[in-house]
Amino acid sequence: CWRKEQGNQWILGCSTETPIPHELISGLCESGGIERRRASRTNVSVDAELQAEESSEKLPIEILDFSDTGVRLAAPTIDGEVASKGDRVALVLQDTEGKAIEVQAQVRWTAEKDGQTLLGAEVQASSLASFQAVMARQIANIRNAPQKPFFWGAVAAAIVYGILGSF
Repeated sequence: CWRKEQGNQWILGCSTETPIPHELISGLCESGGIERRRASRTNVSVDAELQAEESSEKLPIEILDFSDTGVRLAAPTIDGEVASKGDRVALVLQDTEGKAIEVQAQVRWTAEKDGQTLLGAEVQASSLASFQAVMARQIANIRNAPQKPFFWGAVAAAIVYGILGSF
């Protein structure tokens, strides 16, 4: 075994004589116990569509997180597979002006969880710059979004109640 410190994380590597079942490794990865990505990920919730290379049908998906070169997606489980490992797919995202941006990716893994199909995909080099630009704008929009009026109404009500409730 070996270890390497990287910031506030440790990277570990081990060798075993007994094979470790793929299901165990996948389970650890899905739970966040093992990180397979080379780059850190950013959690998001962005609606998009997925279109398999051999299909004209676009399926609604949610982008759960992304890194410099990859993306984790969730799709509702349907009859048949959404996509298989190795499949080339197009992700159709909306930029902040509503323009559709198509990003080419290759599925690296799939898993079923809680009635959804989870997919990990590597964004192809030809689409990388547009993917990173769209996701950066999505993050900026999320961070700069105005607070909902309900939030400020609740704050005002709490203040008024606190003042009146003390009489």
